[in-house]
Amino acid sequence: MAISDADKAKLREMCPAASEVDLGQLIQDAESGGLTAGTGLDITEGVMSIDDGGVDTTQLAADAVDGTKIADDAIDSEHYAAGSIDNEHLADSAVDTEEIADGAVTAAKLDSGIALVTNPLAGPAEGETLLRKQVTLAGANPTSVAIAGADDAATLLGTGEGSFALTVGNTFIVNPNGEGEQTWTVAGTAGVSTGDTGCSIDMSAALDNKLAISVDGDEAEEVTFDWSAGGGCDSGAKIAAEMQTKIRALGGKKALVTVVHSTDHYVVTSADFGTASAVNITEAASSNCTEELKLGATFGASEAAGTGDAALLSEATAAECAAKIAALDATLANTAAEGLKVRLNATGTGGSSSLVVGNGTENTELGFTNTQADYGNVGMGAGHDMANATYTVLLTPLTNDPGSVDVLSVYNKATTGFDIYAETAVAIPVEVLVVGALAS
Repeated sequence: MAISDADKAKLREMCPAASEVDLGQLIQDAESGGLTAGTGLDITEGVMSIDDGGVDTTQLAADAVDGTKIADDAIDSEHYAAGSIDNEHLADSAVDTEEIADGAVTAAKLDSGIALVTNPLAGPAEGETLLRKQVTLAGANPTSVAIAGADDAATLLGTGEGSFALTVGNTFIVNPNGEGEQTWTVAGTAGVSTGDTGCSIDMSAALDNKLAISVDGDEAEEVTFDWSAGGGCDSGAKIAAEMQTKIRALGGKKALVTVVHSTDHYVVTSADFGTASAVNITEAASSNCTEELKLGATFGASEAAGTGDAALLSEATAAECAAKIAALDATLANTAAEGLKVRLNATGTGGSSSLVVGNGTENTELGFTNTQADYGNVGMGAGHDMANATYTVLLTPLTNDPGSVDVLSVYNKATTGFDIYAETAVAIPVEVLVVGALAS
C-alpha cells in the first residue's frame, strides 16, 4: 500500500537526524513492502514492473519459462526487449502455430539466411495443362509431334491433279521408313496394227482408196487417200506417207498416228502408250483398199494392244499412279488416290514412319518436289490444339548410352505441334513434357 505525503512528513519530523536513519531508504522499504527490485525490475508505489531492457536470457534459468507457465497473450512484444527471449529459454513445442497471430511472422522478420519457398513443386499455372509422353525419335530429323490426337503415319499429298501425262522412262523415287529409295520407272508400249506381207507398193493407178480406222478405242472413221499425191504413190514409202497424212488429218487420238512401210508390210502405230493403246483397221463401205494393202484382221494383219502402267500414259489417273507407287514396297501399301491427286502414305506410326521424295524425273508432273519429306506424327493425345505457340516443351533422352545423342532441340512450334531435332540423329526414346494452355 502506498504512503501518503502526510505520512512522509511525519516520518521526517520523527527522524530529524539523516545520519542515523536513511529516510529515503525507509520510505522505499515502506512502499515496496521490504522488497528490493532486481536488474530489469522497478518498484514504484508498491507496484513492481519490468524496466526498459526487460528480462534477458541471463535473468532466466534454462527451461524456467515454457508454454505451460505463460498465460495466453500474457507477454507480447511491448513487454520484452528485442532479443531477450531465444530458443534456449523456450521449452520444445512451447510455441506452436496456435500461439502465433496470423501475419505475425513475415519475411522482414526472418534472418537473411532463411530461404522462403513461395511455390514449392509448382505444377501448371491456372488455365494450363501438362501433357506427357514417351516418344521414339525417327532416327532421321525431324520427329514431328502433334498436340491433338494419336500417333499417325507419314503422308504426303501431291499438288498435281490428274489426268497425268506420263513419259516412258521417267522415274518417281521415294524412300519410305528409311528403308532405301524405291523407284517407279514409267513403262509402256503402243498399240499397233501390223499388215501382212505381200502388200502393194504401187497404188498410183489404184481406184480403191478408202479404209476405216479406230485409234485407242475412239470411234472408227473412214479415211480417203489421194494416190496421186507427190507425183503418184508408186512406192511403199510414198503410200505410207499418204496414209499417215490423211489419218492424222482426222484429229483427236488419230492426230499423231505413224505409218511406215517395213520391207514387205505396213505398220500403223498409235502415238500413245498403255493397255488401252490400240490401232484397229476395218474395211470401208466402198472403194475399200485394205485388201491391196494387207491391213486389218480380215486380210491377215495382226493387231496388238499396248502395255504399260496406265490405260493411256498420256492421261493417267491418280488411282493408276498411286497403284504403281503402292506396289513398290510393302511400306507404301497404303498409298492411294485422293480425288484427282496422289496421296503417299507410309506404314507405321510416329517416328518409325517417314517419307522422303527422291530426285525423280516424274516428280513435277505428279506435284511433288525433290527432297520433300514428312515424318509420322507422335500424338500427345490432347483433345485440342494449343491456344498459342508460347507453350513450354521439355525433352529428356532415355538411354543407357549418354553419348548417343548430343543436343535435342525444338523447332517449328505451332499451335498444332512442333518438331524435335537431334544433333546426332538416332532412334532413341525421349520423355516429352508440354506445359501450356489448350485451345477451347
